[in-house]
Amino acid sequence: MIRALKYHIKSSLKNMWRHFPQTLMSATAVTITLSLIAAFMIVAVNISEITNGIASDVRIQATVDTAFDQSKISEIEAKIKQLGEVQNVVYSTKHQELDKFIQATPKGEETYGQYRGDQNPLRDAFYVELKEENSNNTSARKERLKAVTNQIKTIEGIVDAQYGGQTVENLVVLLSRVRIAGYTLAIGMAVLAILLIQNAIKSTIHSRQSEISIMRDVGASNGFVKIPFMLEGVYIGILGSIIPITALLLSYEPIYNILSGGMKVFTLVPPSPFVYMMSAGLVGAGVLVGLVGSFLSVSKYLRFRR
Repeated sequence: MIRALKYHIKSSLKNMWRHFPQTLMSATAVTITLSLIAAFMIVAVNISEITNGIASDVRIQATVDTAFDQSKISEIEAKIKQLGEVQNVVYSTKHQELDKFIQATPKGEETYGQYRGDQNPLRDAFYVELKEENSNNTSARKERLKAVTNQIKTIEGIVDAQYGGQTVENLVVLLSRVRIAGYTLAIGMAVLAILLIQNAIKSTIHSRQSEISIMRDVGASNGFVKIPFMLEGVYIGILGSIIPITALLLSYEPIYNILSGGMKVFTLVPPSPFVYMMSAGLVGAGVLVGLVGSFLSVSKYLRFRR
């Protein structure tokens, strides 16, 4: 068995060298497709992270009626904390709310600074955070937010409660669709890579028809004939993954640092261990598409050449 394996490895490497232009063309095609797969997967995984981050970071804002007795603020806070899904409640006065609004608005101090003090038209507010979930089910979290929001609205002294409503829901749905599209395109690229390797192996099979016929005449089994071609497919897949992996390792962290610095709201997947898992995945994808593509090609030829 060891001698046979040595023969197959030697035969496959020799054949790749003899048909180097075809090998290079196939490896280049796999490089392009694996690069696209990596790009789609990076987008899809980060979209998933952003979607979960948006859903988990949403807080309920409950505003207090200005006519309500301000000495009973602690009672309202206690009632909110008694709700089963609530994890944390933060109280913000109307003056703090105005400061936040001014800081978040261009030329806010110049335009709205006049409303400080008794001229402040805003209301005191509570910011309510829900308990963490083990599940990433955004639909379930949305229902929890709705339920708790409706419960808060019934508390005496609360004039309104909201969590972003339909806007947040629409954004989460849109990002989820983009994520699904990314995974779908990645699968499509994998199928394309299999077809490309299949065609490349097919051309080498035609150039070795006489050798295969001799092997069959001396009693070689189909499995014995298939192994060198399948090894070639594996080699091509590994060669095709080198450039995408190198690009991923060199570029993802700088891109992450740039985007994470500019996107305060969104959270991207940290480089480690993500890039190493992606690299292993690309090698595995290259090996898989090479193995499947070569297997399909040589199996089809042997089936029709019995």
